[in-house]
Amino acid sequence: MSDIRKNEKVEIQEGDAKFEDIAETVPTEQWYRDLKKYYYNVVLEDPESAEMWLKANAYDIKNPKAWYTKVVPKDKSLIEYAPNSNWLEVSKESKFYNKSYYET
Repeated sequence: MSDIRKNEKVEIQEGDAKFEDIAETVPTEQWYRDLKKYYYNVVLEDPESAEMWLKANAYDIKNPKAWYTKVVPKDKSLIEYAPNSNWLEVSKESKFYNKSYYET
């Protein structure tokens, strides 16, 4: 068990990209909606509740915790699109083609 949890730093090899070079974490749209709803709209009426919400969900007003962030690439060329079942087309000549389903 102790062998698994050794704190060895991984050496960065030359040419390896760091996270900061290729991506960044940004707040989600939900963060801004909830910040407005649970902090800005409440802070004047109940400042204690507003501060409790902020402390539970953010490090400070500009840095939300992980569940309110998303990772986005800095360069769109780093995104790779792969085919999935949404792109599937059934041939009309196929014995599995259901004419009444596709042509309604």
